[in-house]
Amino acid sequence: MNRILLTHQWKALWRSRGKNKAIATNILIGFLVLYFLFTAIVIGFALDPLLEKHFGAGNAVHAFCGFILYYFAIDIYTRFQFQELPTIALQPYLLQNIRRSQLLRFLNLRSLFSFFNIVPLLLFMPFTIITIYSQFGIVSTLGFIASIFGICFGNHFLILFLKRKTENSNKWLLAFFITSVILIGINYFKIISIRDISAWAFTGILHKPWCCILPLVYVAFSFYLNRRLLLDNFYFESTASNSDSRLQSHLLNKLTTQGSLIGMEVKLILRNKRTRTILFKSFIFLAYGFIVFRPHELANNEFILALTGSTIVVGVFTINYGEFLLGWQSAYFDGLMTNNINFKTFIKSKFRILTLICSFSFLLSLLYGFLDWHLPIILFAIYLFTIGVLPVIAGYFATINYKGVDLSKASSFKTGGTSMAQFLYSLATIIITILLYLPFQIYKHSWLGIAFIGIIGLVNFLLQNWWVDLLYKQFLKNRYKILEGFREK
Repeated sequence: MNRILLTHQWKALWRSRGKNKAIATNILIGFLVLYFLFTAIVIGFALDPLLEKHFGAGNAVHAFCGFILYYFAIDIYTRFQFQELPTIALQPYLLQNIRRSQLLRFLNLRSLFSFFNIVPLLLFMPFTIITIYSQFGIVSTLGFIASIFGICFGNHFLILFLKRKTENSNKWLLAFFITSVILIGINYFKIISIRDISAWAFTGILHKPWCCILPLVYVAFSFYLNRRLLLDNFYFESTASNSDSRLQSHLLNKLTTQGSLIGMEVKLILRNKRTRTILFKSFIFLAYGFIVFRPHELANNEFILALTGSTIVVGVFTINYGEFLLGWQSAYFDGLMTNNINFKTFIKSKFRILTLICSFSFLLSLLYGFLDWHLPIILFAIYLFTIGVLPVIAGYFATINYKGVDLSKASSFKTGGTSMAQFLYSLATIIITILLYLPFQIYKHSWLGIAFIGIIGLVNFLLQNWWVDLLYKQFLKNRYKILEGFREK
């Protein structure tokens, strides 16, 4: 049965309308996967001499054990962003004499052939076989390997479960985000050290190999959760609750047409995979400042790196969501144009939703003020620039983008709707603040540069209605090309 199902999926790929694009994308991804796998092999064989050089021959195993949980913690967030959910056209098979358990087994087996399940083996096995086996023997080595496999496959099935739950419930997405922030904060402020826990746990497994039962229980539990969820939803009828999607404010609907459009935009963001992923990433990137905000550069009034980081921390949602500002509604854009909706009001509603989420990100980012007093000032200037300038840039590129977006697909490794306009837009939003600030940095007037960026943002925000009029005229010139392109997405 597994062979037949695999044959059907292979035929579906080759007979699909967009097979050439899908094949080209898969070839590109294949080259990237081979590169990362080769890199993992090289690092795996280089770990032994590297650890001995930096920690000494006697501490190499302890240092290696302290690294493992760090890797698998990052692995969880990477899987959440990039690991694809295994899917199958369910209805035709349920009409046949095929057990649900057979279809479910096929999905679980097929999902195991993942890049994320191969990398840990290539990364950890060389050191385990070469060093750990020579020091601890076969029994401890087998227990250690079983633990690696257990955590790897446990993460695999846990992420499949979480991604399926977050597709139907925003509460799960919020819980995952809050849990992630708490764990990152606990480790960053050294309340609990993941490195120390990892070293203690895996050195313990080397001395007591029977403890490997705990990672195996983890994989069994996560597999059970995923299997139970699939079994409960293997029916024609959708059993997902829509109660979590009812976040649109009824007050907005009663106030104005613009409020109704904002409410519709909120529903669109929360109900679709790609837009929900962008929203989630915007909150994840709030932690990006811990990487780029460097106190010694701020103390010397060198703000180039801080400006780049602030743009990402505050404006990442505006940057990513603004790539397809009109394309998100491509599935029903014809209907919008036939309704009695003033398109200027439609553009303003887009600007308002970008401003709303950007404001929320800015308020959260003010916590960086505890790291350095320069940061709230820089973040405020970037906030003004983000709400004043970036929506205008996004609106302009939206009027020259003629490709629609398939909202049913996740954003990871998806090229639907992308064009040269998206590349130019992303490039402009990242480097424009640097180009504005750089002359002031050269002449040692850093704070004037920060003020200049903030003033430009504020002036453009006050002139937003004027910009909307210009964008409306630009849209009228290209509206038929946009409508035609959206129909061909």
